[in-house]
Amino acid sequence: MLSALSMAAILAATLVRPMERVSTMDPLKAQSIYDSHASGLVYETPLRVDYKARPYRLAPGCCELPTVCDGGRTYNFKERVPDAAAQVASSIARLRETGTVSPNTWRVKDIESVTADGGVLTIRLATRTHYFPWLMTMAPFAAIGKDGDGTGPYRLERWRKNHTMTFRRRSQSAPPAFDEVRYLVIDDHSTQWLMFLKGEIDILSEIPRDTWDSMIGTDGRLCKALADKGVRLFESPSLTVMYIGINMRDKTLGPNRKLRQALNAAFDYPAWSRFHNGRIRPGDGPVPPGIDGRLETPFQYRYDIERAKRLLEEAGFLGDGTTPNAEACNRPTQPGEPRSRRPHCRVLRQDRHKAGTAVLHVGRIPQGGERRTRTALQDGMGRGLSRRAELPPALPFAQRKPWPEPRGLREPRVRPRVRCGDERRVGR
Repeated sequence: MLSALSMAAILAATLVRPMERVSTMDPLKAQSIYDSHASGLVYETPLRVDYKARPYRLAPGCCELPTVCDGGRTYNFKERVPDAAAQVASSIARLRETGTVSPNTWRVKDIESVTADGGVLTIRLATRTHYFPWLMTMAPFAAIGKDGDGTGPYRLERWRKNHTMTFRRRSQSAPPAFDEVRYLVIDDHSTQWLMFLKGEIDILSEIPRDTWDSMIGTDGRLCKALADKGVRLFESPSLTVMYIGINMRDKTLGPNRKLRQALNAAFDYPAWSRFHNGRIRPGDGPVPPGIDGRLETPFQYRYDIERAKRLLEEAGFLGDGTTPNAEACNRPTQPGEPRSRRPHCRVLRQDRHKAGTAVLHVGRIPQGGERRTRTALQDGMGRGLSRRAELPPALPFAQRKPWPEPRGLREPRVRPRVRCGDERRVGR
């Protein structure tokens, strides 16, 4: 991900930036990354993620890194902030209460008991859960005081819902560089760009494709006109995984392994990289780089158009994209294809034509209330369906399903070959 920061923001005491809508400031009810980002300014979690480390690792938050005993079922967290142990225990108790309405209750399903005594938070699990320490970096486990306030670096000063949020630094000794942070809800990327040029906002969290050529030169660096104005360019990795899912129940793809291999070999990674302005890396599995548990083994289906053609012939396809049995394999593009996904679909269809076949089409993932259709390929790159993991372990990337299951259609379970770390080595 690339972001731009103006020099005015570096020198000023207030940071103004665009932000998606925040639905709640109650950490227990946070259900989006934007809810978590906003509440994270006010409330501290027991642990945090060190995103500068490779692979990502745990770091102390309002508690120290835990000691583990009882065969990995008991965790002891020593508080670093006064009353943090009792406050975290209270947050967990709220989640475990019968009748609690929260999208985060699943996070405490493995917890058997919670106690806070002498500044030590003790959590005992019903079953050994190797990823449990990572859950302690998430918003629902934040320390919340009896008055509803937190111990984070900022305090929420004003909130005009769906419009503006203003946070004020708690004390001069706090580590943040800005005295005030303001979030503005600006839906249109073009409006964000114009406001950035006028100095009304200080940071663009992500550079849209539409304004890429106006900001970035052919060498991948910030254009001279913006650099002369004091704009700085920052790069940071993202945990978003984009994918094209294969429906194994499809009558054409499911039983034809060679055809599936041909589609993988015909996937033009360089073309996709150019389409995304060089901001993506080829995927060779469900787990992105930087995550503990990722297998660093060579991907056996790199882009190779000649190999794709040979595999198509072995799959029973002729050079003109037809099959000997003359089944209806050349399908039209599904009607109602979302406008934001059309460029992706065009690139994908170009890959198929290079291999000498137009056998499949990209189907839109049905949204709520729409009729579900059985399509051979599903575009999993839009409308929030990209795999943006909430915590760095490999497990959530490996377990998430590629697309919603149509009624009466059950997808075969896949057990990905993923190594998961032992919590006894957490933080080392």
